[in-house]
Amino acid sequence: MQRPESAFRVSAPGSLMLLGEHAVLHGRRALVCAVEQRLTLTLAPRTDRNFTVRSALGALEGTLDAPPPERRSLRFVQRSLAPYLPSLATGFDIRIDADFSDRLGFGSSAAVTLCVHAAMHRILGRQIDREGLFEVAYETVLALQGIASGADLAASLWGGVGIYRVGRGFEPLWSDFPLCAVYSGVKSSTPEVVGIVETRRGRLPSLFERIFDVMDESVGIAARALSHHALAEVGAILDVNHGLLSALGVSTERLDTIVHTLRRDPGIFGAKISGAGLGDCVVGLGRLENGSPFPTMPMRPAQEGLRLDETGTR
Repeated sequence: MQRPESAFRVSAPGSLMLLGEHAVLHGRRALVCAVEQRLTLTLAPRTDRNFTVRSALGALEGTLDAPPPERRSLRFVQRSLAPYLPSLATGFDIRIDADFSDRLGFGSSAAVTLCVHAAMHRILGRQIDREGLFEVAYETVLALQGIASGADLAASLWGGVGIYRVGRGFEPLWSDFPLCAVYSGVKSSTPEVVGIVETRRGRLPSLFERIFDVMDESVGIAARALSHHALAEVGAILDVNHGLLSALGVSTERLDTIVHTLRRDPGIFGAKISGAGLGDCVVGLGRLENGSPFPTMPMRPAQEGLRLDETGTR
């Protein structure tokens, strides 16, 4: 049953991986963080059977009976919409705005996938159950990427900082601390980087498994340190894990330069690659005191995950 007659908004925060990249795909824990920068989807119902999507990545126009061909830049939106279109009686106009670029590595694909699924649940009058929403969003991302941990989905959905393990859910932790992120200038493809790591793991499987075990142990140590607000200890763990990611082969000269530049600042407790590697961004724990030669985005963990707001317009 299609219910909303007025416009509404759904928003979700972006996310950063703090620990556990690649290891999380092999049953280990990850430490993931929602960030203050949000992606917002505004949906206005229509009275006909047409629908439109507008975003910085492009635009779509179609009908519920004849959706447009899938476009790579909007594939997460289109694939998320697809299962709901046959159930809709009338169309809609969607506008997608974000506080961050899709090139930064802030989990924009996860955030928009969650927002589209939540919006479709809302317009169809279905209960927005977070666990169920995670499952359908995870299926969408997995279908498109072929491999996914779901860690970025969990952070955007629940907010804050938490431990994530595939199939085990999200365990929230203390998250009131400063961060900064530096975009490397290179956009990397997570599936491609994962493929590179998996090829290397195939040559040295026992060694890579031990690296993944150390990454998993790092998450546990960091979680205990966060419970005591021991940021210096957490920062030291970030530093070690940058070395582990380098051992996996996913650092570059530029990423290393950014990491070491951040570490030299007295306000930074530790820094490392965030995400699959070979591009995207570096995360630093703390607040820069001396500035940086690289464009740096200060931030804090977002305390709120997915949010639904009524706009009251018709």
